[in-house]
Amino acid sequence: MTIDVYSDVVCPWCYVGKRRLERGLMMAGNDARITWRPFQLNPTMPKDGMDRTTYRQDAVVGSLFRGYFEEGADIGSSSTLVQLAERAGLNVEHFLQGVGGVAEVKAEESTGHRLGIRAVPYFVLNGTYAISGAQPPDRLVLAFKQVDVEQVARKASV
Repeated sequence: MTIDVYSDVVCPWCYVGKRRLERGLMMAGNDARITWRPFQLNPTMPKDGMDRTTYRQDAVVGSLFRGYFEEGADIGSSSTLVQLAERAGLNVEHFLQGVGGVAEVKAEESTGHRLGIRAVPYFVLNGTYAISGAQPPDRLVLAFKQVDVEQVARKASV
């Protein structure tokens, strides 16, 4: 199974959704290839960020979530981003020194908008079945099963 997850790393529901997705996959015993897709809930946020109160994608997203929600890290700071990425085994310093990756992120976000995504987390299972919101693990397990049934039916009709 493939799962595309549209997420914003400063969205608390995306953090909850990631944990619930992990539990749902464990409950279902499913192996999935997860691809994290960017989706900014507030694309007008200043580059310096705002006061919080007013192939290793999963590890990086986990490190960013952990840093922001559990450790109170300032993910608007380049040096903090470098540390969090390094903790996940990724070197991003060269991206932060220039504009590398900006066009790719904008293209990913544009795809999300074309899909009609207005809230995150947003899960797309096998490119055909979508679930919006941080659904409980048992709801995700039902969705995994539905996708499997539909996939079997599609193969049988071919």
